Amino acid sequence: MRRENLKLARVAAGLTALELGEQAGVREEKVYQVERGRYQPTKEEASRWAAVLQMKPEEAFPEIFSKECLPTVSAVRVTEKTTTQKEVLKAVAINKRGKADK
Repeated sequence: MRRENLKLARVAAGLTALELGEQAGVREEKVYQVERGRYQPTKEEASRWAAVLQMKPEEAFPEIFSKECLPTVSAVRVTEKTTTQKEVLKAVAINKRGKADK
């Protein structure tokens, strides 16, 4: 679901940002930040949020729950020398495209 549609789903459920936040266990400000795309909730927050809106988590937050968005361990070639975050991200990028960035 696109971020602007999260607000529409909240309004359609008859909830204010404060009410959604209270029921999902997050602050009202965080609700606004997520709806504006300025904050990505944790999996736990997103699950609670989707439950309050009576939606499947993967429908409300596909970027968090979609299998295509999450690289699997087997999809990333990480060696003993690949220790820094930058190197791991590069390994993920190489594996996704099949070639190295220059």
